[in-house]
Amino acid sequence: MKFIVAKDALVLPLQHISRIATSKVIPILSGVLITVEPERILLVGGDSHNILRYELSNDKFNYIQAGSIVLPIAKFHEIIKKMDGETIEVELIDHTSVNIVSGSSKFRLIGMDASEYPEVRMEHSSKGFTMKGEILKDLIQQTIYAVSTREETPLLTGVHIRMNDDFICFTACDRHRVARVTEQLPTDISENRIISGKTLIEIRNMVKDELPVRIDFLEHHVVFNQGTFTYAVTPLEGRYPDIERMISMEPNTKAIVSTKDLLRALERSMIISDNGNGFITTMQIRNGYINIYCQSENGNLDENITLESLNGNDFKFNYNVKYAIDALKTIRTEYTAIYYSLNQKMIIFKPHEQENNLHLIMGAMK
Repeated sequence: MKFIVAKDALVLPLQHISRIATSKVIPILSGVLITVEPERILLVGGDSHNILRYELSNDKFNYIQAGSIVLPIAKFHEIIKKMDGETIEVELIDHTSVNIVSGSSKFRLIGMDASEYPEVRMEHSSKGFTMKGEILKDLIQQTIYAVSTREETPLLTGVHIRMNDDFICFTACDRHRVARVTEQLPTDISENRIISGKTLIEIRNMVKDELPVRIDFLEHHVVFNQGTFTYAVTPLEGRYPDIERMISMEPNTKAIVSTKDLLRALERSMIISDNGNGFITTMQIRNGYINIYCQSENGNLDENITLESLNGNDFKFNYNVKYAIDALKTIRTEYTAIYYSLNQKMIIFKPHEQENNLHLIMGAMK
């Protein structure tokens, strides 16, 4: 195995692979599998759940000799980053070591035999479809904030992806809030999978807006492919909690307000409500206004925002303002619809005139 490649062509793929190839239990999964062929170089890395593959086409490197090896990703990535030359030469010395040369620097790095690296299916399937990269990123962005960080509820650390008829729906819930976003898609696939929130963040960071993304549902994996990368993800096992009853509340009130004005007021209230007790703030609707009020040892804030419209009863609601800010930051419409249910002590934000999407926040004790 021998090839010469531009440094810039390696840095980003190795950066992404290094984030998941961190297994301490299975040593070979702490490495990156490098396979050199005349037409391409494959860089593969992952853990026992997920595998990421990057493909460099032959216009990105100078092919000299075919071969393969597994190199420790942390060391290899660091060496490539620190090299001063614009090109990197990598040559296989035996089955388990390579020479890495750039400019006046020359490393010998010990690796592992490539034949020991596990295989994973990454092919297309009959249960596959394509969507715009920007749409996938948007679905992730509008729900990822609501996943749980508590490992004792592992299913809630993921996003529930549901496909049925002609739509795809992303749902996240951490027992205090719910984010649900739906997008129309011309597909007849019916699927339910739960994907780790951490994994979806990695995918969001790799996806380019302007390119299509292919998503395939295999028996044990969900495979995301765009251009040079393919990411095979093992879904979380189990049945996602049924939150339909929670989100299908009968509201007592619907109010329409400027998204920007409400978000700015809530950001101001967070300055005062930051007292170590959950950023608790009061929202009250009365006389055609939303009143935002909070008080702590830092002082208090009392601010009114004019409503665009109001149907239903006045109300008073205590909540964690940070949760509300996270939700409103994902709403891109000029106005936000606010729904309140007195019986269930919850509030729902929806982008006005795009009300298939919702962001629900449970009330808090004050």
